[in-house]
Amino acid sequence: MAYIIITGHKNPDMNSVCSAWCYADFKNKTDPENNYIPVRCGKINNQTKAAFEKAGIKPPVFMKDVSPKVADVTRRDIVSLEINDPIFKAIKVLDEENISCIPIFEEGNEFRGIITMHQINITTGHTAAEKQLMYRKLEDNLFQLPGILSRKKQLLPELLRVVEDAGLSE
Repeated sequence: MAYIIITGHKNPDMNSVCSAWCYADFKNKTDPENNYIPVRCGKINNQTKAAFEKAGIKPPVFMKDVSPKVADVTRRDIVSLEINDPIFKAIKVLDEENISCIPIFEEGNEFRGIITMHQINITTGHTAAEKQLMYRKLEDNLFQLPGILSRKKQLLPELLRVVEDAGLSE
């Protein structure tokens, strides 16, 4: 169950505080998979305090800062590869996970860099003469990829087709 904060604006008036409370209540009733918590980002004024007291409900709690932190948006289930993994595995993971880059580690914990489809494309080339080089390179390991080369880009579907034609796929 995720905890989701519902708030109005800074220095809230009655409309802002009541809206946060009502929307959180509505979402808690219509979405039992999550827990919606109403908060306010400033001191509650006397009129708003009186309205909540008259209704017999507790006003939203004060939250000083609702700015997102890196920890709030960071993924914990990161796909990564080992430096000795074959390049084809990187291509396959990039395609299957629909991601743009993969961190590369050595012995599980030493960060060595990031590989992107762009780097693989320019390294493997796309002309007929370059495909022979690509067949060899796809059997290489990630640590053998050179730096940025001046070669034309190749689209992933074409690259995967060439790899399959060469019998290099798993």
